[in-house]
Amino acid sequence: MERLMIDNLALSESAARYNDVQPYAVLPDTVSLLTQWGRASDVPSVDVVARVNSKTWSNTLARTLGLPGCASVVRSVSELCSAAQEFGPSVVVKDPYGVSGRGALRVNSPGVLRAVQRVLSRQEGEGRTVELLVQPEFPKKCDFSGHLQVNRDGMSRFLGVQVMVNDGFRHLGSGPAGAELTDLLDRHGYRHVLADVGAALADEGYHGPIGVDSMVLEDNSLVPVLEINARRSLGLLALLAGHRVAQTGLACHLWQLELTLGADQSVDDVLAALRKARLLYAGGARPGVLVLGGGSLSEPDGRLYGLSYCATDDAPLWQHRVTDAVKGAGMKPRGAGDDA
Repeated sequence: MERLMIDNLALSESAARYNDVQPYAVLPDTVSLLTQWGRASDVPSVDVVARVNSKTWSNTLARTLGLPGCASVVRSVSELCSAAQEFGPSVVVKDPYGVSGRGALRVNSPGVLRAVQRVLSRQEGEGRTVELLVQPEFPKKCDFSGHLQVNRDGMSRFLGVQVMVNDGFRHLGSGPAGAELTDLLDRHGYRHVLADVGAALADEGYHGPIGVDSMVLEDNSLVPVLEINARRSLGLLALLAGHRVAQTGLACHLWQLELTLGADQSVDDVLAALRKARLLYAGGARPGVLVLGGGSLSEPDGRLYGLSYCATDDAPLWQHRVTDAVKGAGMKPRGAGDDA
C-alpha cells in the first residue's frame, strides 16, 4: 500500500491529510512515504524495527531479565550440534526472522539433525553466515500472546492477552483469555514482565504496537518471552475487535480457513454463501461472523481470515457453520483447524 501511494501523487496527498498513521508493519516503503509527507518521526526507523524483531534480540533480552526458556544462539554447524545435544532429545531450531511458523524446524532425531548439518555445511562452504536459535521443545499446555503499545514518550500501555491456537508452529487462530489463564498470569507477574519488555524496546528507540509470544507449560510454569513481534499482529487485531463489542457480551475469535475454489469463484462467493446461511455479523448482540479480507483468496485456492462474534463456548460451532456454508457453495475447505 505504501508503495502504491508513493507512486500515486493524488492518492498520497489524500492520505496525507489523516493524522493517525497505523501501518501493519514498518517497512522501508513506510518510512519513504512518511518522509514524503514530512512525518518520518511518526514511526521508528527501519533499522530499529529490524533489530527488535530479531529472535536473537528478544532472546538476549530474556536472558538479561533472567527469564526461563531461553534459547542458545548458534553461529556455526558445530555450535548447532552441541546445542542440540545439550537440549535434546527434541529441539526447535529457529531462523531469527521467521514469521508465523516459517523458519522453525523440529529436530527430534539424528537423521533430521544430519540433514540440517548438510544444508548448513554447504552454506558455510559458500561463505554464508549462520545464525540460528536452538531451544528445547517444551511440554506445552497453552500458547498465548501479550499485547502492549509503546508510546513515543517511552511509556507502555498494557492492552490484553489472547490465547493462540497453533498447528505445530503455525498460527491458526486467537481468542480471549479466560479467567483461569488470567489468574495464572497475575500470580506469575506477567504484566510486570511485559512492562520490562516495553521499557527495553523504548530504550532501543522503538514505539508502536508489540505482541509477545508466550506459553504455559504442563506444570503451570511460564515461558514469558518466546519472541517479540514489533508490529500489528492478528492477535492484536482480534483483541481490539473484541474490545469493540465487549458491551454486547459477545467474545471475538479470529480464525483462518484455507479453501479450494471452483472456476471463477472468489471472496464474493464466500460472502454470498455466508449471507445466504445468515451467518454474517450485522452489529449488536446477535452473533455472527465478519470476513476480514480475501485478497489472498483466488482460484484455485487461498486463505480466508475472519472473526466470529459469539459466546466463548460457541466458537467451534460457528467455525463449523462457516465450513458447512462454503461447502454448500461448492468450495472445499482444507486444513480448517479448530477455532480459539
